Parts: sequence; structure tokens; C-alpha cells
Amino acid sequence: HLRRVAYLGLDENPLHGVDAERLAAAEPAGLRLLNCHGGRLRAADVRALVRSPRVRTVWYLDFDENGLGVHGVRELVRGCGAWCPPLLWLISNRLDDRAALLLAGWKAAAGLVAPHVQYNPAITDAGLRALLGSPNLARLGALGASPGDARTERALRARFPHEDGY
Repeated sequence: HLRRVAYLGLDENPLHGVDAERLAAAEPAGLRLLNCHGGRLRAADVRALVRSPRVRTVWYLDFDENGLGVHGVRELVRGCGAWCPPLLWLISNRLDDRAALLLAGWKAAAGLVAPHVQYNPAITDAGLRALLGSPNLARLGALGASPGDARTERALRARFPHEDGY
């Protein structure tokens, strides 16, 4: 099923408890955008989704507003392994500096173009500076972030000077 679907919008659905076995058995297909914004994903759901061959073709992965914490990011990084979608949305979750450090240390994150972590109040300026200083994230085109101090905001603007800022 859904072999020819390029965009799967599951946003605002109470999505959780996904079937890891069925996802693991799915063949790769043409899925490019997976939107799980506003669901109820748990860390195990993230793990099952990103390990699925069907999701490995995605270039836009949206896990915004799922209540994910550091365990969800750990499962994202572990589950993706050497693969990383270019666009990753993690806005308005429960991420903290530990999650930022996991993203900063993820070698496959070199493939990221624009991660979005804004509106995660527990990601402090220290976490944002870790993301900015990560050699794995040296090729970012943008970083969706919520700086708390002027120094971090200046660093973001210096690195991403385009009109949209950071």
C-alpha cells in the first residue's frame, strides 16, 4: 500500500504505537515528505518510522509538536544511522541541551540542510552554540532556533545572514 505516495500528511492525528514490524517490512518507495506534526509519537514510534525502508527516501521529516524529548532524538539518531533527511522539523517538543548535543554529534547530520529546533525552551544558548559549532553541521543552510541571549543571536545571524535569518 501507498507505494506511489510522495507526501503523507498525518499531522494532528493521535499517532502512536506504530507497527514496527510492518514498517520494517515495507519496501522502499517514492515517499518524500512525512508530516507527523502534532501527533503523539513516542520514542519507539520514532525509532520504527526512521528505520523503515519506506521512510529512507524522505527528504522532509516533520516531528513537530509530539512531546518528544531526548529519548526521541536518541532514537532518531540511532534509527537513522548513516542516513539523514535534509529537512528535519523538531519544533515545539520537549528537547533540551542533551538532545542538541546528540544532533550535533550525529555524523550523518552532515546531510542536513535545515534542522528546526525552535520553541524547545530547554534548548539553551549552550545547546544552540553546540549545534553551531558542530563540524557535522558545517554545511547547514539554515537553523531554526530560539536564541535566549544576544551573543547567540548574533552568531546565528552571522552564520545565516539571509533575510529569513536563522
